[in-house]
Order: sequence, then structure tokens, then C-alpha cells
Amino acid sequence: MRPTKKRVLLFITIYLAIYGVFLIYDYLRVPFDGLVAGWRYHRLMGMTALSGLVVLLLLRGFTSKSTFRQNIALSAATLLFLLLMLEATSWVVLKKGWLPAERPKHHLLNDARGLSVSRRPFWGYFDPHLAFWRLPQDTLTVEACNGETIYYKTNSYGARDKERTPHSTTGKRVVLLGDSFMEGYMVNTQQRVSDRLEDKTNVEHLNLGIVGTSPINYYLTYKHVGKQFEHDAVVVGILPANDFEDYTHKSRVGLIRTPIYRPYWDQQAKPYQLKYSLDSLGASAFSLNHYEEPARIHRTIDEVYRSLPASKKIHAIFMDNSYTYQLIKGLRKQRVVTVNKNYSRYNTYTDEEWDIFAHSLERLFEEAADKQILVMMYPILSEVEAYAETKENRIRSKIEALCNKYQVGFIDMLPYFYEYEGDWQDLYVPCDGHWSERGEEFVSQILYNHPLYQSLLK
Repeated sequence: MRPTKKRVLLFITIYLAIYGVFLIYDYLRVPFDGLVAGWRYHRLMGMTALSGLVVLLLLRGFTSKSTFRQNIALSAATLLFLLLMLEATSWVVLKKGWLPAERPKHHLLNDARGLSVSRRPFWGYFDPHLAFWRLPQDTLTVEACNGETIYYKTNSYGARDKERTPHSTTGKRVVLLGDSFMEGYMVNTQQRVSDRLEDKTNVEHLNLGIVGTSPINYYLTYKHVGKQFEHDAVVVGILPANDFEDYTHKSRVGLIRTPIYRPYWDQQAKPYQLKYSLDSLGASAFSLNHYEEPARIHRTIDEVYRSLPASKKIHAIFMDNSYTYQLIKGLRKQRVVTVNKNYSRYNTYTDEEWDIFAHSLERLFEEAADKQILVMMYPILSEVEAYAETKENRIRSKIEALCNKYQVGFIDMLPYFYEYEGDWQDLYVPCDGHWSERGEEFVSQILYNHPLYQSLLK
């Protein structure tokens, strides 16, 4: 064997040994050790080796006696240079904030320190059934973007509500389910729809709404929390603007960016089967386990990455590290809204999204089959403006048909918002988009005066 080959083998052996040491260290070490800003050393070495291999192949092509190989090497080098320049330009654009797009997180290369939290989360992944919920007897005070001070407080069940007993002591009771609008995200509790209705009717309205959720969560919240309380009626709030944005197995690659424990319906099973995006609640970002042991999060990201097929691994690498990828993604998202100025989720959703959405509602209706149920659907500001231009409301007939099938009441709030005599913007917090105090009062009045709501109280 020639000496050059021996040197090459020796170099490869030393490299693999160092790589193995770093691999073990990256797996066992405490994250945020301060070395090289928390980067994953074995992966940096892998990138260095890959870059070196590319350079070596190009040099061999340039020095080849074959004109064909030289041309291939020159073309490859030119393409590589253009891609690097494009990536550098995208980096500058995103760093300066010249175009609306998120920067890559590099979670496959570092300790995902951006996901670390300094305070125990108020809303987090705390329940193995519900996933996203709150801890009992917790408090949070926030200076909102509009200058208001919002006080959040949970009861012994983790609901943002006053303390409730399992058995009613006042007669009728109503359970409310929904997302941040039903929770009353941007107002204090006494200003919320639920509290206003309770004051108007002297009927308990148990608020089980929670920010960042969708119909599958409403179903699970009712099944595992709502049914613990004696009640006669259920009011379900639907927000088309984001209630179609459920996790599916196709979006697993997104867990590299933010690994969260989300329920979803496995559409490959017939009938649909309830599953969760991660193996355990503690593997989720913003869980108590992550807060108490930050080291877990990069292991979760690694496990998700290893579980992906080869094509998805390539997708994950670009999504996690490429500035050009994120810039193109941001521009495409902006184009949807810019080209279609009247974009509204009332009219834009896929058949697959509808199937998942409808299945969650059906399971909820079946779970509460012995109760009176009322569904109300409400818009965000841009959807009111879109409706003013087009008068389109594609989803209404589909939800009406679904509710009629289960003998469930249905109120579409969109026409009421459209007919509001004041400025629509007054109903929403300008810097946030949730209902303002005026919006909460407006919705509570619509419900209070509506025959379907009145029938719940009889």
C-alpha cells in the first residue's frame, strides 16, 4: 500500500474517532454548556466533512485530463456559488427584516435554546389527554399590546374560570368550549362573553375555552374535563380562521421546528384513530418536563428527525437551516393574501381539512348527545371585510347540515358582525385581533337575545 493511502486511512480513522467522541458527548452532555454557542459538535463535523468531500470532488474534476469532467466540475462549482450567494442574500434580507418571513432555527445543529423558557408556562402541554391546557391554581399578569393589564387565573381544574363544584347548586349550568376567543384572551374575566352571560341570566357558564386549540381539543376537553361537571347545555365556539389548522402525520417534519404534543386523527385508519404527535407529553416543548430539564428537547428533536423517511429528512434539513427556503415560504404565504385580498377561511379549505374538522365536531356531538348543544361560528376582522366584498360564506351550509344531522343548534355570527352599525374595528383589539371589551359585549348580546340560546336556558 502506498504511503498516501496510508495517510488517507489514518486521517479517516482519526476523524471517525473524534466524530464518535463528539457524538457521545452531544448525547450525554448538559445543553447550553457555553461551548461554541451550544452547537452540536458531531453534526458540525459532519457538515465539515461533507463540504470537504464536495471541494475534493471539484478539485479532482478541475485537474482531470477529461474535458467532459472539467466541464461538469465547472458547472457544479458555478451552481454551488450561485446557491451560496442566494443563501447569503436571503440571510441579509431576513436579518434586516425587509420581507416577512421567519428565520431558520438550526435546531438540528444546536441545543434549541430558543425553545427554553425562563418562567413556567401558564398555557402549556400539561395533560396527557388534552395536551394543551393550564396548571391548577396558577396566575399570570400580562401587559397587553394595547396597554391593558390582563390578569389570568385558573381554578383547581386548570380552567380559566372561577371555582366550580362537580354538582350544580343553582340549577341549570352551561359548559362553554372553544379557543382563545371563547377564553377571552385579551380581556379580564369579568368582561368575557361567558361572565357577561352568567351575570345576565344567573345561570352558571363554565368557561373551558383555551387559546391555540381546535375542534379536536374541544372534543377532548369536554370528554375529560367538561363531563366532570353536572350541566345541561354545551356552547361550542368555532373560528374558521384557524380551526382547520390541525396537526396531521404529513406535518411531522414541522416538529423539528417546535416539538409539541398534539392530538390528531390518523386518517389512514378506518375509522379515524386518535393519536398524538409525540410519544410522550414530557417530550413536548413548553411542558413541565422541558421546563425542569431542558436537555430533553434536543433529544426529542433528534428522535423526530431519525423517525422521518429519507425524503422528509432532506426537507427537514432545508426547513431548519436554509434562509432561502424560509424566505420563499414567507413570500408564498404573503402572496396568498396579496393576490386574493378577500381571502377567508369561510371559503378556502380543502376536503381533507373539512373531513378532520367535521369528524372532531361529530365526536363532540356524540359525547354530549344527552345535552342541548349550540354551535356558534365567529369571524376575525379580515373575514368580515372579505364578506362585505364578496358575500360568500361557503362553510355555512356545510356546518348547518352537520348540526342538523345531530339536532344541534347553529348560529353564524358573520352576518351579525357585518350588520354592526359601528366600526368593525372597534370589536377587535387592533394590535392583536381578538375581541375587545366592546366585541365581547356585542357577542354576549347576540347570544342572549337569540332564540336558540334562550332555549338552552328553559
